[in-house]
Amino acid sequence: MSPCLGVLACVLGCASLAGCYRWEPVKISALPDLTHEEVGERQSRDSTGFRRARVERPDGTSFELNRHEFELTVTRDDGREFYFDYPVGVSRHGSDLVMSGGNRGETVIAGSRIRKAEVSQFDFGGTAVFCSLVGIALGALTYVVVK
Repeated sequence: MSPCLGVLACVLGCASLAGCYRWEPVKISALPDLTHEEVGERQSRDSTGFRRARVERPDGTSFELNRHEFELTVTRDDGREFYFDYPVGVSRHGSDLVMSGGNRGETVIAGSRIRKAEVSQFDFGGTAVFCSLVGIALGALTYVVVK
């Protein structure tokens, strides 16, 4: 294999591992549903066995969240952001939300002070498009260099 093709294969491999992620807004009252083991009809398993759940957005629409691994960002009304790595835990204690993640312990935030909440999850479609574009660009570059 020529050195150019080796570099092409290496860069494509890195691009596919990096992946693309998308952020979805979550209705604040739905945050505790992210960690409940039993969320009734909103939870199912996909073909890979990962748990998926229907989660409500602030506008009332919903999306499907892969509950296997996701991150959570919460923004308070004063603009301070809190980032929680997987595994994320959220519970309600009165009007407060207690959140924790792999990167931080329990953090208590009054529900009335939360301006927005978003979850991040892997975007297979975006990653496929990104890798395809990187592959085409590197393929064209390789063709120009080899010629």
